[in-house]
Amino acid sequence: MARVLTTEMNRITGQPFTVMNREGAIGSIGTTAVARAKPDGYTLLIGPNTPITIAPHVLKSIPYSFDSIVPVCQTFENVMAIFVKQGSPWRTLKDLFDAAQAQPGKLTWGHTGPGAVPHLSMAGLLRTTTLSVQDVPFRGELQMLPLILSGELSFAAASISGLYGRGLEPLAVFAEKRHSAYPDTPTVAELGYPAGVPGLNGVFVPQGTPAPVVAAIEKACKAAVDSEGFTTFAARLRQTPAYLDSASFTRRLREDFEAKGALVKALDIKQDGN
Repeated sequence: MARVLTTEMNRITGQPFTVMNREGAIGSIGTTAVARAKPDGYTLLIGPNTPITIAPHVLKSIPYSFDSIVPVCQTFENVMAIFVKQGSPWRTLKDLFDAAQAQPGKLTWGHTGPGAVPHLSMAGLLRTTTLSVQDVPFRGELQMLPLILSGELSFAAASISGLYGRGLEPLAVFAEKRHSAYPDTPTVAELGYPAGVPGLNGVFVPQGTPAPVVAAIEKACKAAVDSEGFTTFAARLRQTPAYLDSASFTRRLREDFEAKGALVKALDIKQDGN
């Protein structure tokens, strides 16, 4: 998604973009690099909200704060869902929860690690119930897939983009509105539970970047998100284009930062030593 976005921004602005992957510490390594970069508009961060609204609450220390980088625009939402294997006796979320109620502590669910968006979404939902289920963390979504398909894992909270078309069925989507990949699947909000916040992906620049530069990138970002190239590619990956300007994106991230902090505290997620 970052590469197709920058391809479109290249076409729109005439400026070349070089994409460099900086992984590690739930995105905080790449975010740190951008926070420390010269604020001249030539170094951008393209990524999810995780290192900005979650990492400060689950890592013991990070060398940046929420205000160290400026949100320029939101580009797309990576939506999560609750999945079971195809042919599961649980056809609805109520079926699943009824089974969990009848077998306290017996059902297991997978996620991509404590503090990850799918983990917080599902754990936040379960906090509103009296159910007892055991969570099992994995390094990635594909690692949990064989165990769901074999029945060793009861269900999973994971991204639609990662598990679509892999022999699973969604019972509910963590969103305010239904997802185009699964138009017949209700949202958890429809079912009366917290909607959760999708992975909020966008473009950021270092604090101190001149306002005219931010505005120029913001304008190019909107044109790129609206482009046929970006929307077509997003549809192929089952991602949801969702543009927000700098002010709106900043407000949404601030709200998510506060909400994630409260949820991490309530769940008593232990801080990582990174």
